[in-house]
Amino acid sequence: MLDLYFQPHEAILPANLPFGPLCSSMDGEADQGVDNTVHSLQLLLWEQAKVALRENTEVECFRIVYAEFIFSITERPHSRQDIDPVMQDSESKHHTLDSPAYLEAGIPIIGQLLSNERPSFHLEQAARKMLALKCRFEMEELRSRSRSEAGLAPQQQQTLGFLYWLLVMFDTVVSPLKSRPVVIADEYCRPDSLQNTDCQWRLDMFLKDDSEMPRSLRWPCSPEIAARAIIKAAPIKVLLYRQLFYIQNALRKQSSTHDILSATKGAVAVCRYWDMTYASFFQGLLQGYDGVSAQLRSWFVCIFTAWNLGTLVLADLVELVYEKTSPGDKIVYAQNKPMDMRRSSAINLAELAGAVIPQKNDQGQLPKYHAASLPLSYVIIE
Repeated sequence: MLDLYFQPHEAILPANLPFGPLCSSMDGEADQGVDNTVHSLQLLLWEQAKVALRENTEVECFRIVYAEFIFSITERPHSRQDIDPVMQDSESKHHTLDSPAYLEAGIPIIGQLLSNERPSFHLEQAARKMLALKCRFEMEELRSRSRSEAGLAPQQQQTLGFLYWLLVMFDTVVSPLKSRPVVIADEYCRPDSLQNTDCQWRLDMFLKDDSEMPRSLRWPCSPEIAARAIIKAAPIKVLLYRQLFYIQNALRKQSSTHDILSATKGAVAVCRYWDMTYASFFQGLLQGYDGVSAQLRSWFVCIFTAWNLGTLVLADLVELVYEKTSPGDKIVYAQNKPMDMRRSSAINLAELAGAVIPQKNDQGQLPKYHAASLPLSYVIIE
C-alpha cells in the first residue's frame, strides 16, 4: 500500500525548520549567504512535503492524517525578498522598530501576509479522513463484539480518540478564522452523555468543578495549579470558536433574529465566563512572563493568542449582528463592547508578541531542547 512508503517526517521536518533561529555570524549580524541557504533548505523540504502529500491524497490511514495535520499548521517559509519593498526601504533608512515610519511601513506588510494565507485545505482533508477512519473503526468494533472477537487495545483506542479530538479542536478553531464551515459537524463530536440529543455545544458541557483550583485564579501560584488551570482553559477557548461558527452560520443562512441572537449570546456567555475565571490569571502570566516556566509558556501563549484572535472575530460579528437587529434586541455586554474588545485583544496580542520574540543573545532558556527551539518556547509542548 502507498501509505507504507509515506514517512510522516517529510511533513514534520518543514514544520520545525521555519521556526529555527537565523544563522548568525559571531558579531550577531545575520550572514546573508547562510541565511539564503537555510531558506532554500526550508523551502525545499516544504515543497517535498507538499508533493508527497499530494501523491497520497487518496490514501486513508492515520499516518497520512497525522502528516496532513502537521503540514496544515506549517507556514510556507518566507525570505527577505518576499517582504514588501516599502519595509526594506524603511529598514535601509535605519528607522527604529518603534519609530512611526517603521510602524507605518509595517501595516501593508501585515495585510500582504494575511492575504497570502493559504486555505486550510490539508487540515480539512485530514479532518474528513479522520472522521471516515473513526466511523470505520467503530463499525469494526461492533462487528468484533458481535463475533466475540478482540477489538482494539485500550492504548489504540486512546490514540484514535486523541488524534480525532485534536483534529476536532483545530477544525473548530481554524474554520471561523477563515470564514469556512467546520468539517466535523456537531453530531460527530458531542460528549458521550449527549450522543442521542440534538443540540449545539454549550458552556455547561465543558465545565467541571475542581475543588483544588480557585474559581478566579491569580498568578503567581503553584506550577501544578497553573498547569491544571491552563489545561482546563483550553476547551473553553475551543468552545468560543465553535460559538463563532454558529454565529457565522446563522448569518450566512439568514436565520431568524432569534437564532442569530441566540448564537451571539452563547459566545458572549463564554466570554463572560472567561473574564470571571481566567482573564486575570492569563494577564498575570503575560505580565510575569520572564518568571514562567518553559512548559507553562508553551501552553499559555498558544491558548491566550488564540483566545484574543477569537475575541477579535467576535467583535466584528457582534457589530454585524447589531446592524441586523432592532434596538430592542441588542445584546447588553457593557464590559466588552466591540471597540473595547478589539482594543483589549490587540493590546494582549501586542504584549504577547513582545514577550515571545527572542532577545538579542538570549540563549539557554530551554537547555533541555535542541538549539533550534531556544528562541520560541511556545512551539514546544512537553
